[in-house]
Amino acid sequence: MATISTLEAGALEELVFLTQRVMADFRPARTPSSLLYVFSNTPDNECSSFERAALHERAGETAAIGICSGETAHGYAGFEHSLRQLQTLGVDACCVVPISVEGAVNTYTEAQALARHCRTMKGDLEITAPPFHIVRAFMTTITALRNEGVRHRVFARMGTPVRWSDVVTHSQGALRATRAELLASELRRIDRYRDEEFGRLASAREVLEYLSWRDLAQ
Repeated sequence: MATISTLEAGALEELVFLTQRVMADFRPARTPSSLLYVFSNTPDNECSSFERAALHERAGETAAIGICSGETAHGYAGFEHSLRQLQTLGVDACCVVPISVEGAVNTYTEAQALARHCRTMKGDLEITAPPFHIVRAFMTTITALRNEGVRHRVFARMGTPVRWSDVVTHSQGALRATRAELLASELRRIDRYRDEEFGRLASAREVLEYLSWRDLAQ
């Protein structure tokens, strides 16, 4: 089997710990979060996140659902499409908040937009993405908060389960593989995006340290 990651054993161990924390993240049931943001995905994978967002909103666990308002040239079907999907799942349009994303829509530009939105937002932020993407989406969000100099409580909400054997399109429409195979692609990106040119993705250790701060912050 070809090597997927150049992370050293200790860093991989921390990533395993972080994966468990993110996929089963816990938020005390005090008040609804201010916003649950749905990270953009291709039509092949979007239902997982939309379903989680709709379930969360109907349960009264978030005050609003955020979706990307940005270009549609990289696999994302757009704000109006996303709004219609959420409405089909029973979400009222008045509960949906557009989050403006400048330039190409990708995980990092969305996370940047969220970090800037947090400057004016009171209350907790939650994010959701399909199971194979939730860890990198969360790490990228924490990276953007760090890069933008923002301190805010963010929680992960994994999308509803998906069939891992399905062949789907991902990564701005440029990658086609089974969802199980996409896990290797996600790990490669976590490794590669540590470089400065990609915004220096926060390490698993840094995100674990963030979680320690978040869980003690009021």
